[in-house]
Amino acid sequence: TLFVGAVFSIGSQILQLVLAGAVSGEVLVALTLAGSVFSNLASYVLQMVLQIVAMEVVQGKHSGFGEIVGYVLRRFVPLAIATTLVVLVGMTAMGLVAGVVAGTALLLGSDYWFVTLGVGLVLGVRTALLFAYVGLRMAFINYEMLYDPSCGPIEAIRRSWRLTEGQWWRVFFAGLLTGLVIMVGYVMCLVGVVATMPLGILNMAVVYFALRRGSDLPEPASR
Repeated sequence: TLFVGAVFSIGSQILQLVLAGAVSGEVLVALTLAGSVFSNLASYVLQMVLQIVAMEVVQGKHSGFGEIVGYVLRRFVPLAIATTLVVLVGMTAMGLVAGVVAGTALLLGSDYWFVTLGVGLVLGVRTALLFAYVGLRMAFINYEMLYDPSCGPIEAIRRSWRLTEGQWWRVFFAGLLTGLVIMVGYVMCLVGVVATMPLGILNMAVVYFALRRGSDLPEPASR
């Protein structure tokens, strides 16, 4: 199932590239946009499918592919809400940084461009570090929502924050390893992602359960 999910994920990305390259006029714009939306949604669903499969591998369980897909589709709305909340927070932070830089440039004028540049660099670096920290603290939102069918978006954010409390470096190195593994697959003309993406997701699933076993979070009811 890991292999099948990865193949579908790569196929959706290739489809998106094909559709994007097929645009030769305004007539195909709508088709391209529709294809892009469908491709991104399919990729998102398949990523969730891979996460469930990885968690079942760690637990020694096995469910049918159709059963897993059905469960992901039933959980799609709360998963999408959680993802949207995280994205909105990130976009708000970037908007604030851009506003401060633009305001500085407006107040000082072009004669003091170096001050504006300095402000932008300092805020940019600090924002990037903050994103990295917060992103890792929220790394297990989807895992928790998929593992516990009663867990909502806000509760999943809280639980992920609790799971990673005092474990930032452990999660950081796990995420770094996962990113490097998946990157190797992309370097291999996308073909390698069929193997590296499931391995990367499996690595994060192992870390997730290790952290959860050491926490006081309640065990979920079966889905």
